[in-house]
Amino acid sequence: MPLLRDKQIISAGTGLLRQMRLAGLILGVLMVVAGYFGLVMYYSRANAQSEVQVRYIDRFNEVPMPVYIPQVKVVEVPMPYEVPVPVERVITKEVKVQVPVEVPVIPQDFESLDELKEFLEMAREEFTPHLLPGRDGVTQFKNQCVAYARTLRDLAARYGKSISIEIVSPAEYERWFGRHIKNEHALNLAIVGKTEMYWIEPSTWEIRHRYYIP
Repeated sequence: MPLLRDKQIISAGTGLLRQMRLAGLILGVLMVVAGYFGLVMYYSRANAQSEVQVRYIDRFNEVPMPVYIPQVKVVEVPMPYEVPVPVERVITKEVKVQVPVEVPVIPQDFESLDELKEFLEMAREEFTPHLLPGRDGVTQFKNQCVAYARTLRDLAARYGKSISIEIVSPAEYERWFGRHIKNEHALNLAIVGKTEMYWIEPSTWEIRHRYYIP
């Protein structure tokens, strides 16, 4: 009897142990499930709170997103400037030009005594004798009769009139002009009207009738 009782006690204890193990297993599964659901709820709540916080912050700090509008710029491209290059051209053209030919003027005699006097009056205004130096190389106002006679001859030739130079002795000079000189003297000689000849003293502009031409 005592052995049977012990077996019953052992069997009852074994059953109780099995029940406890089963209960513990069920409890563990429930705890795992509860823990899983707890984690899920925690993370979902945290996400919801962060979402709300982000939305709250974005609501008060809304910054408009930049909008990029493409701009079209018109750029003027300078055209290449052409520099004109001078071109040398040689143009040959034949032009007929009439070249005046200088015809030598043959000095003419005076037509009348009045014409000779008019010429001498004009010559006195333009008369500028070119004085000649003496034998010693010194130019003096004395003894310049040749220079005076040559100047009057050249001036007459410029106007197309003929006047020559004559050298007279002191006696001839005194005969025609009434003054005595020591040396020979140069005078001018003009033909008037083709029949008369006149002495001209270029230093005093005196006129003396010398000769009739036959």
